[in-house]
Order: sequence, then C-alpha cells, then structure tokens
Amino acid sequence: MQREQRILAKEQQALLNEYTWPMAIPTKLKDYCLQDFSDHMSMSALRQSTCILCNIRGSTNTMKKYVLQDILKLKQLTTHIDLINIIPISEEDEQGKYFN
Repeated sequence: MQREQRILAKEQQALLNEYTWPMAIPTKLKDYCLQDFSDHMSMSALRQSTCILCNIRGSTNTMKKYVLQDILKLKQLTTHIDLINIIPISEEDEQGKYFN
C-alpha cells in the first residue's frame, strides 16, 4: 500500500511540475487529487478505536491489537509514564493505586 502511494505521489508531483499557471489543470492531476482525498477520507482511514489502558480514542491504524490469550502476564499491560503522571495524587489516594 505504501509503495503504491509513493508511486502515486511521484506521478502527481511530475504532473505538478509540468503545470504552469494559467494553463488548465490536467484531468489526470485532478483525478490524482480526488483519489488522494478519497483515500484520506475513507471509513478505513478515519476509523477510531478506544485504548483499553488509557480510555483515549485514536486512529485504529496507529493502535496495536493483541489477543488477550497471547498476553502472558496481564501486568504487562501498562500505560505510558506521561499518562500516569497526569493523574493527581489525591485521586490515587481516594481510589487506590491505578497502576500496580
């Protein structure tokens, strides 16, 4: 998929380099632009998921998926240290330690 995108980007750049204003925009360049827009606005590109560790929604494409049975030790499921530091100490005291 990335290889195809690189080829598409090179072809699109070549068409842009050939274009001089006020010439009409070539139909092939318009097609590349429309395809690029459609690819970035597709449901698969915009799909979001929620992290089970930090409850933050993010792009599904950037998340890692694991089968729970493949995780040998559930204690390996930890949150990034920056997120741990965000939780105020008073909340930890009231509700117990979040990350043991």
